[in-house]
Amino acid sequence: MIDMRSYRHRYFFEVIGVLITLSSIANAEPSCFTPTGSYGNCVPIRSCVKVVNELSRLGENTPQSYREHLIQSRCTGPTPDDIYICCDSNEDDYEKSLNPNGLQLLNELKCGHVAARGTNLGESPWNALLKYKSSEKPYKCGGSLITHRHILSAAHCLVVDINIVGVRLGEYDINTDPDCQRKGRRTICMPPAVDYGIEKIIVHPYYSRQAFINDIGLIKLDRDVEFNIHIKPICLPITKRTADTNREKYIVTGWGTTENGTTASVLMRAVVKHQEPKFCQELFKNVHITENNLCAGGDTYEACTIQSGGPLFFLAPYKTLNRYVQFGVLSFGMNKCYSKAYPSIYADIIPQMPWITANLVE
Repeated sequence: MIDMRSYRHRYFFEVIGVLITLSSIANAEPSCFTPTGSYGNCVPIRSCVKVVNELSRLGENTPQSYREHLIQSRCTGPTPDDIYICCDSNEDDYEKSLNPNGLQLLNELKCGHVAARGTNLGESPWNALLKYKSSEKPYKCGGSLITHRHILSAAHCLVVDINIVGVRLGEYDINTDPDCQRKGRRTICMPPAVDYGIEKIIVHPYYSRQAFINDIGLIKLDRDVEFNIHIKPICLPITKRTADTNREKYIVTGWGTTENGTTASVLMRAVVKHQEPKFCQELFKNVHITENNLCAGGDTYEACTIQSGGPLFFLAPYKTLNRYVQFGVLSFGMNKCYSKAYPSIYADIIPQMPWITANLVE
């Protein structure tokens, strides 16, 4: 995990700060009219896909005219800590914002399902280990399997000077192969872990290494993954119903740093609390927490559990069933375990879904 205390950068979504300080806001209405007079819905700004994509594209070069447009779009929602704007009803069509070919690819997967075995084996079959050219610490980052061919991870784990050489799937205990556990009088074993090469690395085009903005990327593996009991994809929020699910707690998994400072050989798991962005902003004073980030943790030692690039997920409504759906990718946090728990910052997947689905078909 990367220590962000030494990082300083200029604010990225400066307009968000302007919106927060507004003293004059529109009437609280589920339905509303945009400054241009079109019909819209009063939604959290992070849910208005076109606005999020435009702010991500413009960055610090956001013109004053667009900032004023967003200020005039401000409306009042049910949660005082969120920023609400009147989002054009056409802009608020979540599923239409996704690439249709990428969406179809995700829609056809049987994802987010874990077989009940009475052991810890196979409880997170989407977790991936990224392997680097390093004899001292080859597995520095994690990721998640999201298709037959793609791993989702953090951009800072994938940049060219990192020397990533492969991906391992189906792992549980790095020191044993195959992985086995006792269940009563029986010993249950998983199939061996599988190593994959890399065909292509895709980093978000507006990723900022200094600011950790848009800290998200994809790995295209060198061959298709054969799903098995210990290797399965996690679901992504491909419908508005899933994206809008109320989130109070998440699950995090990974081969992080243990409380005594050593690297974990066994996949660890923790349940962490959803936090408002301002909670993390008060702790990470040198980092601007934007609406494209999720803040979670601070109530357990999850910083000891997960790796950069690892998934943040929970059991959510998905089509007609509940499935494990990923909502975040670990971006940064404290670099080791402390005497108290600290939250971590994640790249929010929802505003990145148009980019993710578009790059699944490249």
